[in-house]
Amino acid sequence: MGRPRKVLSQDEIEARKQRWFGQERNARRRQKYAEDKGFRERERSRVLVANRNPEAVPDRPDPKEVLANVRARAVRRDVIFPDGTTRKRMVLTTEELAEAIGRKVHILYRWRQVGKWPHGILHIRSRTGNPKQVYSLEEARAMVGVLTTQLGGALYYHSSRQEVRNMLFAAVAEVRHKEGLTDERARQNPLPAAAAE
Repeated sequence: MGRPRKVLSQDEIEARKQRWFGQERNARRRQKYAEDKGFRERERSRVLVANRNPEAVPDRPDPKEVLANVRARAVRRDVIFPDGTTRKRMVLTTEELAEAIGRKVHILYRWRQVGKWPHGILHIRSRTGNPKQVYSLEEARAMVGVLTTQLGGALYYHSSRQEVRNMLFAAVAEVRHKEGLTDERARQNPLPAAAAE
């Protein structure tokens, strides 16, 4: 038998968390990122690979191809509008939109959770009967247009890109305004309540 495993106290657990995941560790990584070009390139490559759906589009896709992907994946569905009415509409689920832009779906869920990606105000019924957020074809086109234009075709942006984030939300808000749809969350960019899938 091996040696018995040491039981850590709560203070020791917190100290280890701070060492490996806390602000000091993040500060060290930021400093190394700024000073070490090799480390910076490795991290950029690692993040791009982690965020990309390898079976979809390349790092810097042609915006026209991405828009074509979005259009091809849009499906006409019975959609629940904010006023409670149900109408037919060309929409994409979060999964379909992620596939169209070449990102893994959990990335869009995470961006949406932290306020980097607009919430959908249109819903469909999932297989279990629960509401599921969807995006209209026009909303998806507006978001893709901002990302491909502002980031030179790279469909990835860091949380520090506040200007791009603001433009993303503004583009969606403009589409919704033209269609007579309003949503306070989209205008104020809050952290979500995540009531729907």
